Amino acid sequence: MDGILLVDKKKGDTSTKTLNKIKRLLKPKKIGHAGTLDPFATGLLILLINQGTKLFNLIMSKEKVYHAVILLGKETDTLDCTGKVIKEKHVPDLSKDEIGIKLNRFLGTIEQEPPAFSAIKKGGVRAYKLARKGIKIELKKRKVHIYEINIISWNKPELKIEVRCSPGTYIRALARDIAIALGTVGHLKDLRRISCGPFYVKDAIKIDDNLSRELLEQKIIPLVEALSDLETIYVDENMAWRLRNGVQPRLKRKDLKRGYVKFVKEDELVAIAQVNENGNIKLERIFN
Repeated sequence: MDGILLVDKKKGDTSTKTLNKIKRLLKPKKIGHAGTLDPFATGLLILLINQGTKLFNLIMSKEKVYHAVILLGKETDTLDCTGKVIKEKHVPDLSKDEIGIKLNRFLGTIEQEPPAFSAIKKGGVRAYKLARKGIKIELKKRKVHIYEINIISWNKPELKIEVRCSPGTYIRALARDIAIALGTVGHLKDLRRISCGPFYVKDAIKIDDNLSRELLEQKIIPLVEALSDLETIYVDENMAWRLRNGVQPRLKRKDLKRGYVKFVKEDELVAIAQVNENGNIKLERIFN
C-alpha cells in the first residue's frame, strides 16, 4: 500500500481533516499530504501513503494549475472570502481585452508579498497568529513564476481566471495584485486546484459516505506510476540490492537531462536519484 492517492477536497474541510478521513479507513503506517489547501478552497489534494511520503519534496516542486474567482471592489484582511472587508473601491468598466493586457504583466518571474494571514514564520511565530492579534508585520517578498494566466469569464465585479504557476505562489496575493493593476481592490472569492504536475483533479476520488478501504486501496497510484514523468533506469537484482544499501551508482549519462531519474527493478521502485549538468547521478531517496 505504498503510493499516492488523489483526493478532491471539499469546501469547508481543512487539508488535515480530509487526510484524517482517509487515515481512519486505510489505517496506513504513514500518511501525509503535499500542498495544503485552505478550508474555503477545493480541488486536488495529493495524499502520500507509507513510502509515498518519501515523494513529498518531488511532488511539492511541481507546477500547479488553479481556477480562481477574484471579487473586485472589496479587499479583506485575509485576502480571501473568510476575512472581513477592510477596503472598498469602485470597479472600472473594463473589457476582456483590457483585462488581458493587464494580466500579461504578471507573466514570468515576479515578486510577491505573501499575505499577512499565512504560515510563514516571523521571529519563530506563524504570521497568521500575529495577524489575528492585530500585529502588523512586513513579510519579505519572494520570487515566483507565472507561466500562464487565462480569463475564463468576466462578469463585473467577478473575474474568473486559470493560473499555471510555480510552487510557492500565493493565489490570494496574486488576486490582490491583479485587482490593484485593474485600478481597484479585490480578494479571492473561490479557488480550485486543478492539477499538480501530471496529476489532475478529474482523476481524484471524492470524499463521501460510500468510501471504503477496498475502494481506496484500488485508487492508490503505485510508486513507479506516480513518477511516470521521470526517466527510468532499469536495474537487476544485484544493482537493486546495492542501491538499497546506499551504494552510489557509478554511472555518468550524458544522455540524461538535468533533474531526477528513477531506478526500477521489474515494476518496483528502488531509488530516486538526481542528475547534475555533467551527467553524474547521486542518490536522493531509497525505497524498500
